[in-house]
Amino acid sequence: MVVVTRQHEERIFPLNNAPLSPEEDTVVPLSLLDATTANFSVTGAIWFLEKAEDGHGNRHELNERLKGALAITLKSYPQCAGRLELVPYDEGRQFGRLQIRFNCLQDPGVDFLTAESHDTLDDLISRDLCHAPYKDMHRLELNAFTPPTELAAPLRDDPNAIKPAMAVQMTQLACGGTVLAVKMAHPLGDAHTLATFVNDWARVSRAIAANSPLPNLSPLFDPSRLDTLAAGDVKKPESDSDIIQAALNLPLHRYDWWTSADGCPWPIEPPGPFKSQSLKPAGNPMPWSEWDVSAPVSHFVLHFTPAQVQTLHAAASSQGAPKISTHDAVLAHIWSGISRARHADRGIAHGPVHCDLVYGLRDRLCLGADFVGCPHVMLDVAMEASIARQTDIAPLASAIRSTLTKITRDGLKAHLHSIAYEDSPQRLWQAFLGDRHILVTSWAQNQVYTADFGTGLVPRYVEAIMPDMDGTIQIKQGSTRDFEARTSVAPDDAQPWYKHGVDVSLHLRSSVMEKLLEDTSLFP
Repeated sequence: MVVVTRQHEERIFPLNNAPLSPEEDTVVPLSLLDATTANFSVTGAIWFLEKAEDGHGNRHELNERLKGALAITLKSYPQCAGRLELVPYDEGRQFGRLQIRFNCLQDPGVDFLTAESHDTLDDLISRDLCHAPYKDMHRLELNAFTPPTELAAPLRDDPNAIKPAMAVQMTQLACGGTVLAVKMAHPLGDAHTLATFVNDWARVSRAIAANSPLPNLSPLFDPSRLDTLAAGDVKKPESDSDIIQAALNLPLHRYDWWTSADGCPWPIEPPGPFKSQSLKPAGNPMPWSEWDVSAPVSHFVLHFTPAQVQTLHAAASSQGAPKISTHDAVLAHIWSGISRARHADRGIAHGPVHCDLVYGLRDRLCLGADFVGCPHVMLDVAMEASIARQTDIAPLASAIRSTLTKITRDGLKAHLHSIAYEDSPQRLWQAFLGDRHILVTSWAQNQVYTADFGTGLVPRYVEAIMPDMDGTIQIKQGSTRDFEARTSVAPDDAQPWYKHGVDVSLHLRSSVMEKLLEDTSLFP
């Protein structure tokens, strides 16, 4: 049993050279896409860091260095220490738009907790376990290492509540290793933003440890850039029907939260301004009968070696065009395995099944890698269940690739136009969970393993903080630690994103997970 003792909690603020004034603050409206994530779970991850080179004796010094580095980093990310809040409804067309207020005396800051555990890094995640074919993540009791802080949720919070938008827990292990968990309110950042922030924090910490000049950090926090990309003139009182039709042609789910009460295990009702109105459905009702939220859920991570990934890619590419990526192949293989397991356990034999794939827009909308925020949508890759459960993954991989090609820059601009004319950005949801859906987020291109905090504090393993819900899946590169010594791979500069293998983090109904792990074709 993992035992973590939390010792100290404080708020960290940006290191400012001038005193703050209660009258002068900065208010930045978040983008339409940021606002759509207001009801999402937090963005977060846990870094299992190797022992510091200076050993056990300087834990206080290490805490102070990371706290100081965090305060310096927040100078470039002041929004992370600010107050996430609703834009008053009478100031705009929509209910549910968000803004962030910072650089004022009422800033909640970043919640920073320190803790200790008698476990060692090898107890939690040994080097061999990093690349084991599968590992039971419930055994690690990740919640013990995650800050329990309740983050700001403007749609649910009391309007007068001032809660932080980011929290950190730093747990010192008995061996001198460190577990660092970071979580932020989703409207402030996706996984790419989180990885960028933590890498910048690590750069500052490394510079302090080496007594070197501090790095120049250059995150781009400019939510308005996304809204200005919307097609047409969104200041007009009515939407453009042609643009709306172009948005409807995109492969996106349109599940309507406000008209989906039947069978819902949680109370659903339209927000205050719309309670007395007769509402037309804006999308499809959610299929609550397909998701038993009371069923136990297991959490396992599967690891595929580079050779296995190449085998999957060859199998997925067997039908030729369109050109299949290695990521398409891995995702198709996982989706296929889950479809077989659900058929064996739940009797899902026919009808459509869906891969709801989180798709980042930084490249497609030319926002740049430094852009922080939540520029993404969730695509609907649909397939007949009887095809999805076959061991031939080529049809699934082709469906994934062909769906991705339908996401054009013009189509995304039309989508932004359509969101601007919804009653609320949160009304429609582009995904679901349960028997017929998987919800996939990819961290394949996020540099979570490059965070080097100095004095040997580098990641042995990184795991996302994801909700334990049936069908949530994350794909990322495998652990980089001690890998080259045990494999014969080419030099780093010749390697693709899966050069250290691929980890797939799965949260599935426990009975389905059992069937999946019994599948003899799971590991090629």
